[in-house]
Amino acid sequence: MMLSAVAPPEKRTTPEQDFWDWFQANEETLFTFTPDLQEALDRIDRINAKMRNVHSSMCSEVGLVLEEGGKRELIISADGNPDAFPAVERLFSQAPKLDRWIWVKFKPRRTPEGMMIRHQGVSLKFDDVFFAAEANDDKVDIYLYLRHYQRRHEQAYQCAAILMLDNTLGECDSETKVGFIETRYFSDRRDPGRKPLKELPTVFDDLIARQKGV
Repeated sequence: MMLSAVAPPEKRTTPEQDFWDWFQANEETLFTFTPDLQEALDRIDRINAKMRNVHSSMCSEVGLVLEEGGKRELIISADGNPDAFPAVERLFSQAPKLDRWIWVKFKPRRTPEGMMIRHQGVSLKFDDVFFAAEANDDKVDIYLYLRHYQRRHEQAYQCAAILMLDNTLGECDSETKVGFIETRYFSDRRDPGRKPLKELPTVFDDLIARQKGV
């Protein structure tokens, strides 16, 4: 009787494992950005292309080397798509420990004072955005008052304002805890107590805490 050799079954890996295996194999190149802007953008594009194997909406941001500790941040983002949130969580949970990297899930809150967003021919400055907010069940409705708002460019201003809001509240809160968003003329007087956008995180957190009875 002849015995035939049976090859062991091929070990299958998950998209998350594939991404981190690739990242570790290229870690030196990915960490050491050159001053060449196009080369830096190409490297980020490579990371994003690999991330899209985990979920088609995912993308990344690579931070500057931090002065304290000499590490870089890699932000794992759903690019504003709540359907991709579980994929972000999975990829983050399987991240390896690398001495030169800090992993961040979802785009964090920023204080983008001085920021200007240009979109489809319109420009919106951070200091030109004011807000009023109110609780609505388990979410917060937000009214944005924009200087220089023009109805004929309504969609462009709305998109720019939402991008500004995402930076101010962070990706996760913007997508899961914000209810209704409305953009209004700066001259609109329906909310005399409106505040500068930089105060939104404090007001927002207070409204969420009250809803939870904290």
